[in-house]
Order: sequence, then structure tokens, then C-alpha cells
Amino acid sequence: MQQTRLNILLKEGANSPAIVRYLETHFAGADVDLADLLLREAEDGPFPVYQWLEALLLFEEWLDIHGLVLPIENQIGYISCSASAGSAYATLTRLPMQVEEMLNSYGCDDAVPK
Repeated sequence: MQQTRLNILLKEGANSPAIVRYLETHFAGADVDLADLLLREAEDGPFPVYQWLEALLLFEEWLDIHGLVLPIENQIGYISCSASAGSAYATLTRLPMQVEEMLNSYGCDDAVPK
């Protein structure tokens, strides 16, 4: 099951080598079925899966720039909250832009220094 869900994500991100690398690095062989968690969260909102993948990549870059770490499960939760906050504007904005705005405005209190 885990591999099947991961394959769905890999197919969604196939046009972006950076997303494919990210998925192969962080999702393949994870103890938790991160692919299932991500797909469940994405299904509940108005943003397509590809935008969730872009948002995760953006989040990872933001954490790196700020010298922080946060478990992927928590990153997915943060993105889910950002998606909910922006769901009324889903046709006007993209999820990665919504996440970036939330990170720049509020940061991420759960992230810890590397």
C-alpha cells in the first residue's frame, strides 16, 4: 500500500526533478506512511496534489534557510492549516504561495534548530 501511494505522488511530481528527489529522499522507506497522510490531507481540500508537493518543497527550503527542522508529518499539518486558511481563495492563489505567506508572516513555532 505504502509503495502504491508513493507512486501516485511520484507520478504527480514527475515534471519536477526536485520534487521527485524530495519524495525519494523523505518518503521512500519512511517509518510512517507519509504518502498516505499527504494524500488524505490533499483530498480534503481544494488544492491539487501537485501544489501540495510544491508547498512541501518550499517548506523544506524555508526550514533549511532558517537552520530549522520539523518532522514531515508536522509540515503536512502546517500546510493543511495554510490550505484551510486559503481555501476560500483557492481559485485565486496557489497553495505554495499561501504557505510562503504564512511562513513569512507567522513563522513556525514547532520547528527547532538543526
